[in-house]
Amino acid sequence: MTVKETRLVSYRAFEGVAHFAYRPDAYDKAIFGESKAYRRLALRKTDKVLDVGAHIGIYTAWAAQNCMGVVAYEPEPTNLVLLRKNTKQFKNVVVVGAALTGAQDKRRELEFYVQGANTVGHSIHHFRGRGTMLVHAQPAIEVIKAHKITVVKLDCEGAEYPIVLDSAFPKHVRGVVMEMHFGKQTFRDWSKEAHAAMLAQGFTAVHPPNLENRGLWHTNAVYER
Repeated sequence: MTVKETRLVSYRAFEGVAHFAYRPDAYDKAIFGESKAYRRLALRKTDKVLDVGAHIGIYTAWAAQNCMGVVAYEPEPTNLVLLRKNTKQFKNVVVVGAALTGAQDKRRELEFYVQGANTVGHSIHHFRGRGTMLVHAQPAIEVIKAHKITVVKLDCEGAEYPIVLDSAFPKHVRGVVMEMHFGKQTFRDWSKEAHAAMLAQGFTAVHPPNLENRGLWHTNAVYER
């Protein structure tokens, strides 16, 4: 799937964007509904949001209209093109073409495992049978501190675990919304550790993750303090 095969969404003014672009055969459309889960955490006009795994900009576009500013990270090149296209009208959005990692991962470039037309399933974690590409990388904690981020959104196919488990969030982070992924058995183990780590940092799970249903491939969680 290439950006040349992109067409415009059929309805008008989605998330304040007159023509929101997506690829009809690339699982992009599934994210329109999924992103609503992250809005369970209301934004404030003073918030600075970090969108990790910004994809084509659905949450970024919404957040940009409800907070002071958004820093959006997306490493996959074709997603990145649409992210920039869909958020270019917002002057308070900074888009960065890179992956974010845990504090202990000092690599500035890493292998990114891509899942073909499923543009929402790419990961920094090894998955057998997937193609790979090299992408730029940076520890998330560096970005959070540099921009004084107050709200973090994590939808990054397993990268949420090292981001949460490698270091505590600074006190200026008041809210975290995330999708916890279960694509590996280690992810299921880490999800419980990540939930415990959030509670230990003084966050309340205002929308707790469903960690017991083994039929799920992922679960959403909203934390606030």
